[in-house]
Amino acid sequence: MLTANSLRHCYAAVSHFLRQEDKQQHLAISGLIVFFLAVIWSIGIAIAVAGVVGVAKEIWDHFYGSGFSVGDLIADAVGILGGGLAACSLVM
Repeated sequence: MLTANSLRHCYAAVSHFLRQEDKQQHLAISGLIVFFLAVIWSIGIAIAVAGVVGVAKEIWDHFYGSGFSVGDLIADAVGILGGGLAACSLVM
């Protein structure tokens, strides 16, 4: 059941998540990749490339960096969505 208290907890968690600099970077870079590649090629190719870049970065992190992060992939997905919406708004 969705209550006011559960919504407050959800908002607090999302707010904390998006205030992390690393998540902001993932969101911004993924969004920019999609936006600019969609202008050059197509939205489908742009989304695929941004997704592959995000997953490849997390695989690299798993072996050589700070570790694999599902949170980073979620931030990538939000950035891909935002970049895709921005690119589509230019076309329409």
